[in-house]
Amino acid sequence: MFYWRITKYNPKNRDTNGSYLLDEWTCYSQVGTIADGKLLTYAEYLLIENAYVNAISLFMSCNDLKELPVTYLEKYWELDQDFNLNLMMIELFKRMKSGLKLSMYEVGIAARLVLRRKLWCRLGDKNNMFVHFGYDYYMYIGSVKKCVKTIQQIQQSGLFVEEFISPYLEE
Repeated sequence: MFYWRITKYNPKNRDTNGSYLLDEWTCYSQVGTIADGKLLTYAEYLLIENAYVNAISLFMSCNDLKELPVTYLEKYWELDQDFNLNLMMIELFKRMKSGLKLSMYEVGIAARLVLRRKLWCRLGDKNNMFVHFGYDYYMYIGSVKKCVKTIQQIQQSGLFVEEFISPYLEE
């Protein structure tokens, strides 16, 4: 299996311990606030969120996968607390449970819910492909295929891809 960490953070801005040195935005709740000296707009946020969702879709395509199972789930949100989600997000949130198989489209919606801190989950399995999410916009992908073209496409979208084993692998 091949492992990567995919983030919006340039690895050149890490110290020798791997800590990120710049003060960038790290979550959806910062939309409309000042981060790194500038206003984080919803449009700017959405560009990055879309790049993460696209990265997952590219890896699924590389691995010839049409769906991924939910292998672990934690929900953090009550339905009446957020009006910034669309109907598809709300409906998937209601249906989400461990073991549920998500289509590629639904995986994208689930990723958005995770990135917006409405839930946390692990997707996929260790035999084909998995997607794990960490704090502060860290995403980890494992794949049985190397997916060189996929990595190039993700990097062209502005995200950074580093070889890195997920800290969320099941023991």
